[in-house]
Amino acid sequence: MGKGSAAFNLITILGHTAGGKTRFAACLADRLGGEVISADSRQVYRRMNLGTGKDYMDYQVDGRPVAHHLIDVLEPGYEYNVFEYQRDFLRVYRDVRERGNMAVLCGGSGLYIEAVLKGYRLMRVPANKTLRKELREKSMEELCAMLASFKNLHNKTDTENRKRLLRALEIEHFYRDRPQPEDDYPDLRPLILGIRFDRESRRERISQRLMARLKEGMVEEVEALLADIFPWVFGPKSIMHALIDLADREPTSHEVYNLLIIAHRLDKTGVIKQSYDTFSRYGPMPEPNPNMLRK
Repeated sequence: MGKGSAAFNLITILGHTAGGKTRFAACLADRLGGEVISADSRQVYRRMNLGTGKDYMDYQVDGRPVAHHLIDVLEPGYEYNVFEYQRDFLRVYRDVRERGNMAVLCGGSGLYIEAVLKGYRLMRVPANKTLRKELREKSMEELCAMLASFKNLHNKTDTENRKRLLRALEIEHFYRDRPQPEDDYPDLRPLILGIRFDRESRRERISQRLMARLKEGMVEEVEALLADIFPWVFGPKSIMHALIDLADREPTSHEVYNLLIIAHRLDKTGVIKQSYDTFSRYGPMPEPNPNMLRK
């Protein structure tokens, strides 16, 4: 089926977790001479294979590899978002169609699929430090009222968290001050196919898949990933291991505090802060002096 099909130019496979979407999409793409474009917000990350459900063998159909995209494209820790996904999807989609192949969108993450199918007009919104400073002293109620002046508040998650609320206001101010750009968003004519199992079958499939992944080494995958990204926290010679050793022999609060001072110097993630709070049970622990924590 080539790109000249008048009926539709994109097939979308969606459904609940553990529904077999990837395998179905791969088999369909193989039959049509197409390529799969993933819409999973976690499978974009490398080295997160078992935990995110990258079933690579699903892309082998009768010994034939099925081309797939937007999997293993980023390093863990990068904050990917719907704007970047839509941009990347459009780039891949155009490449697939230029090769004369059918694109099969498979997922996954509902917002990603919606942004593609509904053609959200998205722009990269930079941080507005001036606006953030102006809103710093505003209460949550005042901020909610400001956001409500821009739009109907259908999404409650934007109003329950101050950080999200400030970001939502930042975005609304940005769009207000800048007209939506005219772009060449493609005329998508999607055929949407949904996969659904009854509740009991779904629970059984999820449980079976989870147990299989645990046996294949999902816990070890996470441990290796943490040790690689945060070696000072989770590695074999990490602060965390030193803390555990101290806990095994009932250390003094002074010993724990000295170790945590070093940890604070290294930590950029907040993980050590949690350890600091936990180990404070060994006795009163003063807050680290900021001057001591500078590298």
